[in-house]
Amino acid sequence: MQKGRRSIILDIKRDVLRLCSRYRIAVAAFLLSLCTVCTVFACVEIRYFILAKKAENTPPKYALDRLYYNSLSYREQMLYDSILAAAASGDDSASILPFQYEEEEASRVLDCFRADFPEYFYVDFHAAAIYRSWNKTKLVLHYTETSESIARMQKQLQDAMNTALISMDTYLSESGIAKTDEYAIEEYLHDYLMSHCSAPADDVVSTNDYLYDTAYGALVLGHANSDGYAAALKLLLAERDIYSCLIYGTVGRSAQVWNMVYVNGCFYHVDVTYD
Repeated sequence: MQKGRRSIILDIKRDVLRLCSRYRIAVAAFLLSLCTVCTVFACVEIRYFILAKKAENTPPKYALDRLYYNSLSYREQMLYDSILAAAASGDDSASILPFQYEEEEASRVLDCFRADFPEYFYVDFHAAAIYRSWNKTKLVLHYTETSESIARMQKQLQDAMNTALISMDTYLSESGIAKTDEYAIEEYLHDYLMSHCSAPADDVVSTNDYLYDTAYGALVLGHANSDGYAAALKLLLAERDIYSCLIYGTVGRSAQVWNMVYVNGCFYHVDVTYD
């Protein structure tokens, strides 16, 4: 009887030891997996930290024809470049960047992009959304029109610009003025916009009111606010390799946009809206 009890006790001990051994293996495997995850996490954190420090210490790039791009930090320029790449290809999302951008920072970059590139008039800058996850940022763009409508409107804008430029070339030729005379080019395009565009009527409400702030509104619709006048002049001058940029300010208590144009070695402020 006593031997039988001992045998049972020994069997129980063996079973307990066997179970403990199995659990030790499971616990060890779990701890190993946890260590691997922590190591990967730490490596990623270190990588993002290095990239962030590198971006902070990298001087911003300089683009000759982008005034507002040049006002950004290198890190902000990376977001700007990703927005440009997305808008140029019609993608909804800009590249995912390994940084955390605050909403105010992203909004500032979007404003700079819009000022430098008025030809992307169909990007809905107010609807752009920023998503942050861990140390990454994704910016989602929205467009005011379908891809088919955008292609049609781009052609309409280019056709309207060609009409203005052909009219200018004819005038310069008939007047005996060199087609490289920058002042004559700027003056003619200024007058062309004055005669072919007017401010939208205050009592007219349209679903496409946003176009009045674009070059499309000025050159295709024939109605524009100061933003549209300035954007149209910038695009037209660029066709003749004359540098200009948009300047944002106020006239009285109202917001106003005009151009700063580089003509014959000097900068001039030109406000088509107020002639």
